[in-house]
Amino acid sequence: MLEQLALVALVSIFLVNLTRKRFHLENRYRTAVTLLLIFNLLAFTVGNVQRSTSLYVISWVGDYKDNGVSVKVLENKLIQRDGSVDSVGLEQRINEHRKRHLITIQNNGKASLTKGGELVLLAAKTLAYIFNLDLWKDRTNFINPL
Repeated sequence: MLEQLALVALVSIFLVNLTRKRFHLENRYRTAVTLLLIFNLLAFTVGNVQRSTSLYVISWVGDYKDNGVSVKVLENKLIQRDGSVDSVGLEQRINEHRKRHLITIQNNGKASLTKGGELVLLAAKTLAYIFNLDLWKDRTNFINPL
């Protein structure tokens, strides 16, 4: 994780320098605050991709995009990842994704990704690739998005 944070810091500094004149960040205080905000945003995002069960659920549903996936298959994936299953937590994540229109449940009870879910999955895969998130790559069917 240290390597990822170092890369996040470098990307943050690059973005601040890139946008410095456009957003009138000549003042040291503004530059420092902007750098801190960008660093926190990127570090939080990278950390969530690496460890978020919600993103793993989206990834697992995305693995079965052609036919959809049953909750039982998702439970088995969770057991493989954690060694146990939290059915209530899994149901909660599926319901949250349905409310956000990231996952849809078909008439046969199988889950599939919406266009929004596909975009979230693409963003997670891109961050995993850029920041070399090995845990994400190991626990998903990672395919280089770029």
